[in-house]
Amino acid sequence: MLILHFVDDMIISSNDKKYRQAFLNHLRKNLKRKITETGKLSRSIGIRCSETEHPCGGKSWAIVAPGYIDRAVERFKMQDVNDIKSPMEAGFIIGFDEHDRYVEDPKRSNQYRSLIGTLNFACTVCRFDIAYTISVLSRHLHRPTDRLLKAAYRVLPNLKTMRDFEITYTTLGLRKPIPKPFLLRHRRHVCVLSTDNHKVKPPRQIDLHE
Repeated sequence: MLILHFVDDMIISSNDKKYRQAFLNHLRKNLKRKITETGKLSRSIGIRCSETEHPCGGKSWAIVAPGYIDRAVERFKMQDVNDIKSPMEAGFIIGFDEHDRYVEDPKRSNQYRSLIGTLNFACTVCRFDIAYTISVLSRHLHRPTDRLLKAAYRVLPNLKTMRDFEITYTTLGLRKPIPKPFLLRHRRHVCVLSTDNHKVKPPRQIDLHE
């Protein structure tokens, strides 16, 4: 069983229905909340998931994050910035001389780290195209310069340009059953998707109540 927990959201994947049910019963008993299954996984933390039939057979899951990107653009006030086709300037490097001239600025440091954290989440979930840029910028979290902050802000307009870019996973050609992901949201709702032997069953959503 795989469990992903973020604040009051939890995504769980398991190939064993009985084991999954035992875990849900454990939550019911220890959290003292009513759990109701109500539908399949479609959204989580600003990420949209959709299920489709693959043209060559099998099932496909597409993951896209337009809502998360839109909120990030609005949060950092980048709505009016022109679209940028590349996340990083060609030949971008930070020389030793720039670090030698570095002057500590707590406001800039906090802003830089917050921005990198926001971008890193999008990169980890479905925007693998900015992975190299984030890996370079993340090396300088302890001493971010004005040039680094400008480079980090450049990534947001790039994400906005390709906000509907999606990653698709498919069961086509798999020899082993894929996991059964479903979402648990404390005090709100839980989305469930179950799969057995490459067949996606009607998904279920679960609500947790006080």
